[in-house]
Amino acid sequence: MIEIKQPRLAEPESVQRALDVAGILWPPPSRISLRRWRAYGAGKEEWLILPSLRKAWWLLPIGRCSAQALRRHDIGQRNGAAWKILASLQARGILGVLPLARLHVEDSEHEGTIGAELARIMGKRVEVSVRLGRHRVNRQLVLQALSENGQVDAFVKVAISPASDLALRREQDNLERVASLVRGTVACPKVLHFGSWNGKALLVITPLLAGGEPTDEAVSVPVSQMVDFARTAGTVREPIKQADFLMRLETQIEALPPDMGGAALRRACDFLHDEYGETSLELGWWHGDWVPWNMGWDHHKIQLWDWEHFAEGVPVGWDPLHYLSQRIRHDSGTRTEFEVQWQREAEQLMEQELGLNGRQAFAVMLSYLIEVNTRYVADRSSTSVGFQPRPGWGLPLIMRLMNGSQS
Repeated sequence: MIEIKQPRLAEPESVQRALDVAGILWPPPSRISLRRWRAYGAGKEEWLILPSLRKAWWLLPIGRCSAQALRRHDIGQRNGAAWKILASLQARGILGVLPLARLHVEDSEHEGTIGAELARIMGKRVEVSVRLGRHRVNRQLVLQALSENGQVDAFVKVAISPASDLALRREQDNLERVASLVRGTVACPKVLHFGSWNGKALLVITPLLAGGEPTDEAVSVPVSQMVDFARTAGTVREPIKQADFLMRLETQIEALPPDMGGAALRRACDFLHDEYGETSLELGWWHGDWVPWNMGWDHHKIQLWDWEHFAEGVPVGWDPLHYLSQRIRHDSGTRTEFEVQWQREAEQLMEQELGLNGRQAFAVMLSYLIEVNTRYVADRSSTSVGFQPRPGWGLPLIMRLMNGSQS
């Protein structure tokens, strides 16, 4: 049962996701209410909604030990200074006594709750913090399992839709694949548990928490580490038209609705095949979502999470291009001028640091854009929310590149 005890707190668009998530994690007979002030009593637990109702990013246990859940050391942490302040206040027990919105949960540890399931898996009682994030069709719930002293014992992902179930199963498979092979300056989580909970896929992995401040390397695209990772299992060099990644893209694009971008992506794929098919590229691994906020530095070692898009046999260079595009769109925006900036910096990076000639650099750039836009259209076309064109680094950029190509 979910109820709003104080109607003035009710802002449906901003709180509905938090309430929906709570209903999944603490199903009946748990009773959930939205409050402003702390409530006391046996069998009652509370989670602060942070930083506010209008931007509900975290459900944080009210106890001081949960301050660790807010401490992130990766260079891409959004609004990092603000989160550090919140973590400091929580460590001193201040947030819990302030009139902040919170979820009040009665009977939060019966057999059907996430707390009971994690206690069974971990062999002890744990506190649970929940990162809400933005809504996406393939978004899973991301939780931290915290010990009584505030240590992060595990990260937990819960599928909440068919798309997120598939994504979670892909991530589990990918982590099992790379666990014994990844080496050098990159570390990945280990799978502690994968199974079903209340009919939903559940993945429990070891925590990756950076220790110490990032080195000077952390201020730029970590190209050398990305290339080393791409070559983990060895690479091959072959013409694009013979590459498995292009055939995979063609198959995926055939399944997309033509009016949602499928037709345009088909033309782009044909252009890549016809005009650059003889161009040979080095093919290896890519993480698939290597961005500042999916990584942490532990001195000279990079710790990477979110492995659902990992793939093999793709052009070496996709990871640096993705990192650069996401950093620019996060720091500057998605206007055409920033796409032009990305194109200029990407060409320079590939030619100077990867040793590619002009045709190879163009082919890597175009194939990367086809890949991420195919992923975007596939995600959006599978939801009833309605398709919206990708803001930045989308089909218009692909068309401009094709029109300006010196083939």
